[in-house]
Amino acid sequence: MNTIAQDVEGLLAQAWDHSHADPARAKLVAQMALDAAERGSEQAAWAFWLLALAEVQAMNAPLARARLHPARALFVEHGSKRGQALCAELEAALALQVSDPMRASLTHRAIDMAPDPGFQAIDRFYAQLQRGLLARMLAQWRAAAAHFASARDAAQASRNDGALATALAQLGRAQLELGQVDEAGASAEAALSLARHCGARSAMTSAAGSLIVVHDALGRHAEALKLATESLEDPQRQAAGGLGRLSVMIALAHLRVGEIDRADAWLEGGSSVSAIDGDNAVFWAWVLVRSLLRRGESRYARDLAERTLLSRREKAPPFHLVELLHATADACTAIGREDVAQVHRDDARRLEETLGLRQRRELSPAAGYLPDGRHCVPAG
Repeated sequence: MNTIAQDVEGLLAQAWDHSHADPARAKLVAQMALDAAERGSEQAAWAFWLLALAEVQAMNAPLARARLHPARALFVEHGSKRGQALCAELEAALALQVSDPMRASLTHRAIDMAPDPGFQAIDRFYAQLQRGLLARMLAQWRAAAAHFASARDAAQASRNDGALATALAQLGRAQLELGQVDEAGASAEAALSLARHCGARSAMTSAAGSLIVVHDALGRHAEALKLATESLEDPQRQAAGGLGRLSVMIALAHLRVGEIDRADAWLEGGSSVSAIDGDNAVFWAWVLVRSLLRRGESRYARDLAERTLLSRREKAPPFHLVELLHATADACTAIGREDVAQVHRDDARRLEETLGLRQRRELSPAAGYLPDGRHCVPAG
């Protein structure tokens, strides 16, 4: 291998190293590799692919497709099955970004049914990550967690810190969605630590959000608020639009310590629906219902809660659905409809039993009551 080719290989290796921690840096290095690579070479194909990956991560579909076209053509020319399969993976990722799960699913199936294209560990990480995101979009919560666990294992094998931080952050969120609070806390803590070390801002945002909710679920409200405050004080360490993604978590942290006005300010933007981040309408609703109850607006709280249950229940993450059912029950109790409240509480308990949800909270000094004033029966 000549000196120029070795230099290109070094640049490509750097781009891979940065690909899931610092996509902007990876894009810059990949462009340098493309400029130095021989025209029409397989090295040029990989440079094009890495550029396409960076554009997918930036949710810039037109530029991503513009980079994918020459990458695929060169991979076909050089007979690279791995390269062709990874181009298909990016096509599926683009389909997820425009809420087209059918197209993404068919693409994944075609890749998975074909002979192994020679995927490396970093490739398996990305493939499992995308399948986890698809499962989440389809409200297949256990499948999503299983895919993210596989992504974590592949990322560990790849020795790519950004990939591992990303996989751990997604796994932590999936575990939280299933109500596996302790496991979610462990994954999110590891993700946040590693993401801070390698500069993976998107993983930092995801992990911090999950960890705020985990602290809240365990009654550690001061720790939740501290983490929310740290996120606000250092926005440069968050992904682009990261504070928006954390808005409901930050609102929850403020609400639990009685800062209702601040909580409402973070809730004003309403719920967001994103193909990649998932639908947080139920999360937003139960936090807002709790805020409304604190303000004494019980009828509005009940109306919002029941409308959200009616329209969002089928796609709701189990953890947030249970929280919304309990919040709905409390809203019904507040307006004197204990009969309806009991229906919602029974519904929540059945869901907890069916899914094996493990939601632990430390009781407040007033035995039998949660920190937000909701009555509960202590375990055991």
